[in-house]
Amino acid sequence: MNNLNTLFFGFLGVMVVGFLIVAFSGKSEHQKMGEAMIMSANMLNVHARDKCAEEAERRIKTELYTPSESASDGITYVQMVWKGNDPNYKEVSCRYERDKGVMELVVDGKKVIP
Repeated sequence: MNNLNTLFFGFLGVMVVGFLIVAFSGKSEHQKMGEAMIMSANMLNVHARDKCAEEAERRIKTELYTPSESASDGITYVQMVWKGNDPNYKEVSCRYERDKGVMELVVDGKKVIP
C-alpha cells in the first residue's frame, strides 16, 4: 500500500507542476506582434482577392477564383494575376492597395482601371 501511495502522490505532483507551467507560460510581446502581422497580411490578401474578383466580374463579366500568382509586401498592397490554360480564358492582373481599393485592373494587356 505504501508504494501505491508514493506512486499516486508522485503522479499528482507531476500533474500539478505541468498545470502550473502551462498556466504561467504566456506568449511574449514579440510573439504576439508576429502573430498579429501574419493575421493582418492574411486579411489583406483575402480582402484583395475578393475585391479584385468583384471588380473583374463587374467590369468584364469574368468570374475569378484562385490567382495563379500573387505578390505583396504584407502591409500596403497585393498584386495578383489570374492565368488560365483555356485560350478563351482572359489573363487578368489586379493591384489592390490598403485603404485605396483596386488601383489597377489589366485584362489581356489592356488597362481597364488606370
